[in-house]
Amino acid sequence: MKGIGSSQWGSIACVILMLWSWSPSAQANARLVLQSDVKAIVEANRRTSAGLSEAQLVKYLDEQLYKYTDLAGGLQPERIVVKLPGEHTRPDFLGVEEAAEEINLLFSLIKYGYAGYQYFGGDEAFSRAREGMLQDLQRYRQAVPVAEYLDLICRRLGFVQDGHFGVESLILCKDYQYWADYSCEFDLDQDGFYIADSLNSRRLISVDGVDPSAYMRSSIDKDGIIKYIPGVVSSEHLDGTTLSMEFSDGESQNASLSAAVASRPGGPAYALDEVDGIPIVAIRSFTPTPRNKPLLDRMLADAERLWEQEAIVIDLRGNSGGNEQYVFSWLLRFALTYPTPQSVRVDLLTDVAIRLTLNARLLQEEPGSSLAAYYTRMCELQRSTASPGWSEVRQTGAVRAASDPFIAVLVDRDTASAGESFVQCLRQMDNVVLIGVNTKGLCLTGTPGLVSLPYSGVTLSVPTALRFTGDFTNVDGMGYFPDFWVHPDCALERTLKFMRRYLVKQTD
Repeated sequence: MKGIGSSQWGSIACVILMLWSWSPSAQANARLVLQSDVKAIVEANRRTSAGLSEAQLVKYLDEQLYKYTDLAGGLQPERIVVKLPGEHTRPDFLGVEEAAEEINLLFSLIKYGYAGYQYFGGDEAFSRAREGMLQDLQRYRQAVPVAEYLDLICRRLGFVQDGHFGVESLILCKDYQYWADYSCEFDLDQDGFYIADSLNSRRLISVDGVDPSAYMRSSIDKDGIIKYIPGVVSSEHLDGTTLSMEFSDGESQNASLSAAVASRPGGPAYALDEVDGIPIVAIRSFTPTPRNKPLLDRMLADAERLWEQEAIVIDLRGNSGGNEQYVFSWLLRFALTYPTPQSVRVDLLTDVAIRLTLNARLLQEEPGSSLAAYYTRMCELQRSTASPGWSEVRQTGAVRAASDPFIAVLVDRDTASAGESFVQCLRQMDNVVLIGVNTKGLCLTGTPGLVSLPYSGVTLSVPTALRFTGDFTNVDGMGYFPDFWVHPDCALERTLKFMRRYLVKQTD
């Protein structure tokens, strides 16, 4: 009998390997991941923090909490009310004496109801703002136009960089837009950025007189290919601003910046669709209104089976937030764990803060019985805490998790609050990429309460919770940055092409 030669053994080994690779056990251990070079781009874009020790965390937080000796601030409950729609017609003018009385009330409400009071300077900063407002009123003899009154309030409180703190529909913190020239697309190699054409490659030497890396951001073109475009995140209005780009051939070219303003996506709070076999998980809101709640319940029910997919797209464009518990519940059902950054949270439990949150729940049309139960629960918490006026501190350590499915997350400037909490958690998973533009930046505070001033009817949103993550950087107004900067209106189409181009099988 003739022996089997080495070449035949090689052929047999290839067949065995092929059969094994198609076996259920091997397939179960394989997942789609980004190519290594693309993964390196994502990792370079993520800001990392070593975090703080538990003692450092507690010490830093304690420094941000006002030390209360009085939980009511002399304010009677009947003065802490919110005007229901149609209950109040705003006057065009407000008497100077009434305005001065309202300003004093406003700062009492802020001192005893705003969780960020100490963080933004405490008595010194807010007393200075109050005195400035009262001085501004002296320019008026008898009455101040309410429009100008609103302006002076917002101007004097402009140091409050808090996306949840608002006066009427006006958010006080600076808004950081992404400005870019999407028509200028560059490639990148070991020698830098360049434009390849049919004749030669034009290499970029500088942008506005500095190294190009200061301006160039990773993006995705219409064919799903990674490119780099000039862009900047700024609170200034840069529409039409030009950046001078100098090339190695001595030529120069201007990039003209414009804002990545997106069309706000419509649709229900939750929808699960499919494109080319890839599930598209569109979540527009986490707010459990009567209309949204059945959809959000369906979202949770769908979460577990999504883990069996090779790749999914989670579309958070236009998600302005809501109840964070839906975020946590979805993650637990999907990944059987709760990936989260290191974080700390505390709630303000003064009499004023409790009234403010009751007002907010009243406008959310909560049943009366739930309002009574909420008030009772808050009062019990207030009596049981060691630090007067503050809840017990809730800490979470950083938890990272693996994701079997590849996850592409779409974000835009309307992704905010609980939507950003979802982004924070997904960033803690190892097989996730963020695509779009920077999120809104409503992260520093939470649980906003509401109050209407008695004479002008001006309604304020006053956050009653304070929270920090990682290195305690305040990202309000700026938000979280994507890994690839793509105009939100074309993000889904380009993301699907990107996934088809750069995902590969990885076998453990």
